[in-house]
Amino acid sequence: MTSNYSSTGESVSLAVADDAPRVGELNKEFQRCGTTGNYLHRVEGSEAIRLALWDGQSDDGLKHAENIAEGKNVFPWEGASDARVFLADSVTNENVAVKTAAFWRAELRVQGERPETLGSAATATAFIDWLINSKLRRRLMAEVALAAQFEEGCGYTGLHVTWEREVGMQNKIFKMEEIMQLAQKLADVPPEQMPPEEAAQAQMFAKLPFLILDPELEDAAVEVVKSLFAQFVQQNLPEGVQFEELQKLSTTRGRQAVRSLRNNRVAELPMPFLARNEPSIIALKPWRDIIFPPETMDIQKARVIFIRQFMTEWELLAMERGAGWYKDWIDAAIKTKGKTSLWSQNNNTTSLTYSYQALDQRTDLVEVVWAYRKTVDEDGVAGVQYTVFCPHVGSGDSSARELCAQHGSLDYPHGDYPVCVNSRELLDRPIQASRSTPEILRTTQQEEKRMRDGLADLASLAVVPPINIPKGTMGQMMKFGPAVQNMVTPGREPTFMHVPTGGMPLALEHIKSLRSEVDIYFGRFSAQVPAQLSQLMMEPKVRAFLQMWADALWQAWQLASTFAPDLIKQVTGDTEFKAGPGGGEYDFVLHFDVGQLHPDLQVIKMKAFMELVPTDAGGVIDRAKLTQVQARMIDPVLAREIVQPVETASAGLFKKIHDDVLGMAAGNEAQYADASNDPAAPTKMQYFQQIVQANPKYQQALSPQGDGLFQQLMKKYAENLQQGEVQQQNKQVGRIGVRPMNQNTQQG
Repeated sequence: MTSNYSSTGESVSLAVADDAPRVGELNKEFQRCGTTGNYLHRVEGSEAIRLALWDGQSDDGLKHAENIAEGKNVFPWEGASDARVFLADSVTNENVAVKTAAFWRAELRVQGERPETLGSAATATAFIDWLINSKLRRRLMAEVALAAQFEEGCGYTGLHVTWEREVGMQNKIFKMEEIMQLAQKLADVPPEQMPPEEAAQAQMFAKLPFLILDPELEDAAVEVVKSLFAQFVQQNLPEGVQFEELQKLSTTRGRQAVRSLRNNRVAELPMPFLARNEPSIIALKPWRDIIFPPETMDIQKARVIFIRQFMTEWELLAMERGAGWYKDWIDAAIKTKGKTSLWSQNNNTTSLTYSYQALDQRTDLVEVVWAYRKTVDEDGVAGVQYTVFCPHVGSGDSSARELCAQHGSLDYPHGDYPVCVNSRELLDRPIQASRSTPEILRTTQQEEKRMRDGLADLASLAVVPPINIPKGTMGQMMKFGPAVQNMVTPGREPTFMHVPTGGMPLALEHIKSLRSEVDIYFGRFSAQVPAQLSQLMMEPKVRAFLQMWADALWQAWQLASTFAPDLIKQVTGDTEFKAGPGGGEYDFVLHFDVGQLHPDLQVIKMKAFMELVPTDAGGVIDRAKLTQVQARMIDPVLAREIVQPVETASAGLFKKIHDDVLGMAAGNEAQYADASNDPAAPTKMQYFQQIVQANPKYQQALSPQGDGLFQQLMKKYAENLQQGEVQQQNKQVGRIGVRPMNQNTQQG
């Protein structure tokens, strides 16, 4: 257990649950995170490599002495090539595209831990699918891409999973005529016929028109309006909004309403509505959005996690009503606009060290930090506490050092940090040991740049080579251009210098070799990389990325189960769903076969499966699921729209057979299926027999003394299904050359 020290010198553990926000200790830990190790330096270096940035650059891609540090010369000459090579950016973007495509094509699998949870697992699947492809789709399109960019470009990324609940206000019009009519009705009702509370309210309302119309009684009218409006709001609250979280009508707004009713016969008063009540998943960039101790190996075991956000003054003021943030802190935080926490490398030391500083970036944004820490209370109960603070509030005022926007225990049901993290690679246990794609390609990109600069310079020399001018003719001005004439002495005319170009093929071959090595290393789609190897290289990276998102969706489901069970019922149609956390009973998996990105490989695999199906005498292969896989391989987006879950498809097929039998019982002939090609014929026959045997009325109608028409219709219907079964069996016999013993028995 790690301890910090308070301003008084007393040892304070951040792992002990405390009612005090401990802003001072948290701020010290926040500053320490960026001054330990060289992880920040690596992230900054990765971005410089990817964007091809270096000192002395010029916009024209050439070297100029004016951009070179004093005391250094331009090499090899002024105006030589200084090309920007975007190899790292290209590989990064390709990997980002693969991970992003994998997310949107992935199949969500919610697996229950016990058989009795299968029904609610289907509910969870339907709700999360709605979140991804409907409610949060627009936001997720950006966040999924950003998460992939941060993971590839910085080495790791995180997701902040929270529940957003925002109460908005909209004006409601009240007319003087309506108030007078209601007051008259209430005045006509004897007080003894109403409950005491309603009677007092009615008497107050009955007097309101007279108070409004008399300017001398304006103060009394304002108080009555404030009281009655509070009661009106409480009686007309939208679902999910608590009266206690709303601000009372101010005296100023109440006075404006009274005067408007008196002079204009109409007034507007603010009514609350639930503007947002949904989960939020935000991608986090290392060292800007998410900061944690460098030694952290498992994000759920981190000593503390800091989530940083830059907010406008308007956003801060809205949080007072929307989230209950303290007004004293909001006022103090607004005064720090522009100040930003930065960790900079110390240039006066030989070792790589960093120091913390707060610089004024001259913006209108306020730096806000969410600090999450896992704690244990005096009874041994574990939990997560959060503190929202600004690193710059109270920096010069000891009385304000413990000011925070909010502090308390996180009421999320899963008990974890609301953060999911994934590394691009696993080299060591610490999360920040993972390298970024640009970091890996640093020397390769620089090597290619040297080759390309050399080729460009060599081409410049070859196209317009230097000119050899004989001594003694320096004062003679020579002209260059088509058909120009120069006066020269034979044997002393200027000549172009011979430029050797033998190194050009070597440079081109070297660049090709470098690119081939990169393709193999990253498993890129290339003629140099076999499809099988590409799949093996990409699959673990894609699987880890998708699992991070599956964990985030699991947390989102937990939050929705607790804070919006009615929304789940509305979206899924599961009226039996019970409120409360239930996500712990499921495993959330996002599955995507990277082989789908290799169409040729997928065709070969699917062909092999289809050849295997006819030999499946024991029914081992789930043909319904095989059909789903085929549809997803053809078009994942279209498949999501047209392919039904196996359970839904089975229910639909059962209902069709049930309706056909019911129609024949009423004397209507059923529509017959194409018996020559009906893969579902065996299943239909099974449902047909089950339905008939379970209904005594059908049994009676099929008896010798029963309904003759019904018997004829049923006979033809059964023959159609039986013919479909036979045709499916014949197809199998035609492929394997023999009829399996179990089919011979059935035939007999």
